[in-house]
Amino acid sequence: MKKKPHQVIKELFLIVLVALIFILPILWSKKDLAFRLDIGDYDQHLPIYYYIVEQIRDFHRFPLWHPYVQSGISILGDPLSSTLNPLFMVPLIIFGVDHGMKVVFVMSIVIAGIAMWILLSYLGVYTVPQKLDHLLR
Repeated sequence: MKKKPHQVIKELFLIVLVALIFILPILWSKKDLAFRLDIGDYDQHLPIYYYIVEQIRDFHRFPLWHPYVQSGISILGDPLSSTLNPLFMVPLIIFGVDHGMKVVFVMSIVIAGIAMWILLSYLGVYTVPQKLDHLLR
């Protein structure tokens, strides 16, 4: 069953709208303070991201070594680092680490909703459960 273009646009707009509503508490929390989630290992990577963004913005180079953590660590050798992910690092470089992390969270939820919508469309689910399922993910 082929969807009309205006129906596809309405469904994609609904996904983006629900993603923004879902993420609003994080976007509005601590407006003037640095953004923190205080869960898991989220905070341990922030100094590395601040260092990378500072090096790229101020000195126009991508650092391979972070000398300020312990006795120095390899940035590219860290298996948990997302420094080579353009969907992660580009917003951090453009908006700074504090606001860039918020942009990354919004992008992640929107991309996840759109991916679920595409998967359900591919599987042939065109009814209300499709719309509800990608809203709940």
